[in-house]
Amino acid sequence: MRITESRIRRIIREEARQALREMPYAGSLGIRRGTENWKPAADDRDRLPEKINVTGAEKFARSGRFMTQAKKLYANFPNNVWLASWAGDSRELEDIVSEFADLGQGGEYSGNIRVMSTDLVPDGIKILETIGFESPARVAAGDFVILHSIANVDRENLATPWMIFHAMFDDVGGAPADFIPSWDDLMGDMYALDKMKFSDGSPVDTSSTDDLGRIFTMGSARMGRLQGDGNAVAEALCQELLTKGGFRFMSDDLDDDSISIMEDLAEHVRTAADEFRSSTRGKLLTVSAS
Repeated sequence: MRITESRIRRIIREEARQALREMPYAGSLGIRRGTENWKPAADDRDRLPEKINVTGAEKFARSGRFMTQAKKLYANFPNNVWLASWAGDSRELEDIVSEFADLGQGGEYSGNIRVMSTDLVPDGIKILETIGFESPARVAAGDFVILHSIANVDRENLATPWMIFHAMFDDVGGAPADFIPSWDDLMGDMYALDKMKFSDGSPVDTSSTDDLGRIFTMGSARMGRLQGDGNAVAEALCQELLTKGGFRFMSDDLDDDSISIMEDLAEHVRTAADEFRSSTRGKLLTVSAS
């Protein structure tokens, strides 16, 4: 049977569409703006810098640099990942999403914008449609959608694809335990990091970027920006989820007991990552990324 040229082209188009659907970074559902000309109130100073740049944050979220990073990092995640970006006050976004929870239309509501988990179908899709995102109905029932707020573009508050994931693991009110059942094990590891020593007997100072840079291997550690045990644990989980090699640490400078502590951390990070991959399938997670 002869296959016509038009038939060949149609097969190619269908295969291309299928390949796109199977890509872990499925794409962006667009960017929605919050209240125009929003400025942080005095009681927001604990969570935001004095000056914000919502327009700059929106521009970055639309940039080729952002898209390149998302494709590279999310290629290591097994489920399709969609991003829906909210440019503005995260508390305004929280009010919108929590209204669904309060009406019994949404999923688990932690009462904190850091992590709000909702079943994607039908409630998550309704939330996205209410806010006005682009064609959320095209999202498959088993996909993972991250609805994240953005408000600034400085180095400490830039919502990169990596930091969007990192924000979900900030231990605010124990919210990550909603989708990582073994979260308490990671918290135990976090406190254990303070007990570590280098091979010369000197204590590891987890507030020191230099000390953490001698142990951890992700980009923030290599660039001297990793600080604090909680931040280190969240970064370890991101490294496990978003890089081909997973979480890795350097043991050459550590004593034997400290190597055991890091090995326990690595084991718990792998378990937590597996739980996260499983529990976010078919979910909408709302998070404040900057």
